[in-house]
Amino acid sequence: MSPAPLEIQQGTTFVLLVYNLRDRVDAVVDPTGWTIRAVARRNPHDGAILAAWSSAPTETEGTAAVAAAAPLPGETVTPGEKWIYLYGTPTMSRAWAWSTARLDIHITEPVSPFREAQISADDTRLILRHTTVHS
Repeated sequence: MSPAPLEIQQGTTFVLLVYNLRDRVDAVVDPTGWTIRAVARRNPHDGAILAAWSSAPTETEGTAAVAAAAPLPGETVTPGEKWIYLYGTPTMSRAWAWSTARLDIHITEPVSPFREAQISADDTRLILRHTTVHS
């Protein structure tokens, strides 16, 4: 069964969470200080970029940041666990014309050993709910 799609209401402030960051031996990965680049594309890993987030955003990108995990009531996290937060603004999403996309995230450690990780949400779709404009 595929995960439920992540829905974004066009023209609103939103946050996408990237959580449960683990390495190959299931140890928690703390990406604090790492460079983050996230992109939404119609097809995973290729095609035109429909939306982007970065830890050093340009004026057309949303902000990607690392912060403490914020679980819902009843959920547990490892003490000190960090998540990646992708922030979107109304201005950012109002310009989008797409309806569905796939999310890919690339993170890079800034110091030796310069580890890198690709986080692909191949089975998770981003759904943009368009706002009806009345004249």
